[in-house]
Amino acid sequence: MYNLYKNIKISDSKKNFDANWTFENYKTNYLTHNFHPFPAKFIPQIPNKLINNLSSESDVVLDPFCGSGTSLVEATILGRNAIGVDINPVSCLISEVKTTKLNLGDVEEINDLLKELKEEKNGITKKITIDPPEIPNINHWFQKNVIIEIQVIFSLIKKLNSRNAQNFCKCAMSAILLKHSNQKGETTYSSTNKNIISGAIFYSFDSKVKSMMKRMDEYSKERKNVNVKVFLDDSRYLKKVKETVQLVVTSPPYPNAFDYYLYHRHRLYWLGFDPKEVKAKEIGSHLNYQRNGKGILDFEEDMKKCFERLYELIDEKGHCCFVIGDSIFNGKLVHNDKLIEKIANKIGFVTERNISRSIHDTKRSFTASARRAKGEHILILRK
Repeated sequence: MYNLYKNIKISDSKKNFDANWTFENYKTNYLTHNFHPFPAKFIPQIPNKLINNLSSESDVVLDPFCGSGTSLVEATILGRNAIGVDINPVSCLISEVKTTKLNLGDVEEINDLLKELKEEKNGITKKITIDPPEIPNINHWFQKNVIIEIQVIFSLIKKLNSRNAQNFCKCAMSAILLKHSNQKGETTYSSTNKNIISGAIFYSFDSKVKSMMKRMDEYSKERKNVNVKVFLDDSRYLKKVKETVQLVVTSPPYPNAFDYYLYHRHRLYWLGFDPKEVKAKEIGSHLNYQRNGKGILDFEEDMKKCFERLYELIDEKGHCCFVIGDSIFNGKLVHNDKLIEKIANKIGFVTERNISRSIHDTKRSFTASARRAKGEHILILRK
């Protein structure tokens, strides 16, 4: 049996488990996976294959660095319960929205919002009920007309009664926000004058919401009747996770790699969060590790704490899968799979497999600026 969305065989034979991890030319943006841009996320075929082969239906799958919720989506369509944890509120919002079905009432509220936005476009500023966030140099990063229109949309979202409908629209707004800011790109924290015309963000929001609703309808038909929990929590401690889990599938942060809080900085402000709080707790951040005097030993200590907690949470026969690439630190190549493996083995995990996969040029995420090497490893551990 084949899933039309993934081009991947659901009954993937275990004897072929070590083969075909490249997934070149496979679709990666099916169902809700295209809801929101996110740097350096792993392709859904990887967690799909790991979950399908290393767990059973109704098991609990945990992603302690859930990012944009890729593992959670795959777990739900394979009939597994899922728990996602991340320190970044944007990640938690995306992950929750991508895995939460909308009911009829939610859909009606969202459609009413779009109708109100369209009908009142000319006099829409009267509907502003929120102040803009205190973004440093806000007029440098956002045009005045764009600031007003963002306020309008968030004011309408605030009026929605359903939490699911609110979060759905917040996710859509977050997804298009940087496109209408003066930030040069998703992963480039510099400014450029985009000369955004009035009303452009209204059109983009309407289009994005409608696209997401269509995808959500498709996902709802594939999603099994399972439970999903998403926690804003520090993955070094995982205090909010109480369940025993059968499988961990995650793509952890790399040392000296991505500054997620920085790339999502404006989103965090508009959603009501403080980027500085995220920055302080973000593991692997380039700015934290290069500019604030941290080093590989700090990364090791952070991941040691994470593995200690994972060892407590994982079932006796459970597996822990880390998908991680190499990185460059102080001009030297760091084999992060070996680093992670060393930490995990000291805690009590046994290495079952270490699979190497190449990353196709079209799938690599801003390699040069992220200080990443071209390869990637799938490290499979068990208690």
